[in-house]
Amino acid sequence: MNNIQGKYNIKAVSNLVGITTHTLRAWERRYGIIEPKRTESGHRLYTEEDVATLRWLKEQVEKGLHISKAVEILKEKQQAYSSQPAFVLIRQEADPLPSSQKEDTMSLIKVQQEHLIHALLSFNEADAHAILDRSMAIWQPDDVLHDIIIPVFIEIGDRWEKGEITVAHEHYASQLLNQRIQPFFRYTKINPTMPRVLTMAGPGEQHTIGITLFSLFLRQHGLDVYFLGADTPLDSVRQIVPELVPEIICISITLKENIPKLRQLIEDIHTAYPTIIFGVGGRAMESYSLPESLKPYYIGYTRNEWEKWLRRILENRA
Repeated sequence: MNNIQGKYNIKAVSNLVGITTHTLRAWERRYGIIEPKRTESGHRLYTEEDVATLRWLKEQVEKGLHISKAVEILKEKQQAYSSQPAFVLIRQEADPLPSSQKEDTMSLIKVQQEHLIHALLSFNEADAHAILDRSMAIWQPDDVLHDIIIPVFIEIGDRWEKGEITVAHEHYASQLLNQRIQPFFRYTKINPTMPRVLTMAGPGEQHTIGITLFSLFLRQHGLDVYFLGADTPLDSVRQIVPELVPEIICISITLKENIPKLRQLIEDIHTAYPTIIFGVGGRAMESYSLPESLKPYYIGYTRNEWEKWLRRILENRA
């Protein structure tokens, strides 16, 4: 069995493959062809490789092979090409899986994303929560976060940026998704050796999608993050800095007209606390020429840029 993380529960696999949970358990018990991972509570979790393997076995049975013979053939292939995972061997078959089956996994996620966006933009709280609850029942929470919540968060922000939806739509979607993201903050572990960080949307800023996701990114890397939310005025920052004593302050700006306020905030705090490290990001940093005074603080937009920024900060701190 490979070390790929399990992501589907037994019900989801049953639906994806088209076999009953009883049959699935029987194949596992009798033939040992797959070994699902287990959660702490003992529930099965299946990988993409497991799903591909089960689909291939089901196809062979539908073509007339007995399941034991199909398992024997697959094991022979694995022995002959021991360096290749089972799902690679299966996909190298001359008679590949139909494209509709190959796309089932991603299409399920895409459907959930589209339904969630529709519910949010229709101000339908009950449907939005039901979609997310359903997703949590099928996939692991971290997969729901990265495959559904974050892409929807980004899509909503993009639509607002393009003028396709109103500020009310964006605010409503953000507050509901923020509700669902909060548990992820609670279940992250803070590494006591990592720096303390203040994160916020800057003065005059009401849009918190990007800085919320960045805050969670930092928490998942063990940093002690205090997220102050939207429209954080300079006076409030001045008051809280001596109380929390952060090593880093990260600020998001989406509107060009708020860049001067951002510069003023950084200058004032830096004058009083010269050792504090600043990070800035947001749509205003992406859409307009970054002022020279802010370039040293730029975090970036993509996860790769965030990783590089954080790595640089931690290396300089060591």
